[in-house]
Amino acid sequence: MKRRDFLTGLATLSLTGLIKMSLPTKAQAQTNGKIFKGTLEGKIFESLDNGQTWQQTANFGPDCPVLELSEEEEGLFAHLGFQSYNFWLTSPDGRIWRTTNRQASTALYLPFISA
Repeated sequence: MKRRDFLTGLATLSLTGLIKMSLPTKAQAQTNGKIFKGTLEGKIFESLDNGQTWQQTANFGPDCPVLELSEEEEGLFAHLGFQSYNFWLTSPDGRIWRTTNRQASTALYLPFISA
């Protein structure tokens, strides 16, 4: 995936293929020399070369947008949404994710519309 294509599609959400809207997202984190970005399409990408190239490390599906990524003591912390629900995950490396009950201190709550 080219950098320009990734950045262009990063903050655009398509609802039922008819309406497009941009949503604010804080889905970016930097840890251990890597940059991680989450998309509203439910994917997480990592870059090892300061954002020049990106490799997909996780795919939660198009119905689970990645709303927030942050660096925590345990590794990465992700806030995802699904319809009207929010859930949180942690990962030591961006590849293996586990659910957690702990919410980010800057948790972002957005209403979700199911198609």
